[in-house]
Amino acid sequence: MLVFAFRQVVERTRARVAGLDARTGPREALSAALRELLPLDEDRLAECRVYVAFAARAATSPELAAVRRETPAAIRAELRQTLSVLPAPPRGPRPDPEVEARLLLAVVDGLLFDAVSAPGTLSRAGTGRRLQIRSVRSSAYTWDSGCGPTYCWQLHCPAS
Repeated sequence: MLVFAFRQVVERTRARVAGLDARTGPREALSAALRELLPLDEDRLAECRVYVAFAARAATSPELAAVRRETPAAIRAELRQTLSVLPAPPRGPRPDPEVEARLLLAVVDGLLFDAVSAPGTLSRAGTGRRLQIRSVRSSAYTWDSGCGPTYCWQLHCPAS
């Protein structure tokens, strides 16, 4: 029963991401998909709370652990696909889509965990409005003024 409930939460989130308009371009689609994984409204906050609870329980439940392993692997595969079609950077080597997908998902997972476990650490309105993919170059991490370093490390927050 717990595995079924965990899968339901995961599938609801993945269905929302799959329903996004990919015609906006890969960079915009990637930004929108990552925002869907964050608790930026009450429904997503509830889903994220359930997801974090199940993820914690997965540490002692092999069945839940299997879902916990499958979920980020599937998301990384989708991120990797989108990252692989982004234009190459003007300078330097093309980033490895697998490495970049892992880094982006790690940032989003960290934001999700912080938002659920320490309410108030993630501004829903500000993040939802400003979260955009600026660069997918591992060598191009930036700290932009006007937003916290938590999500400016790999993601860009343009001025409001």
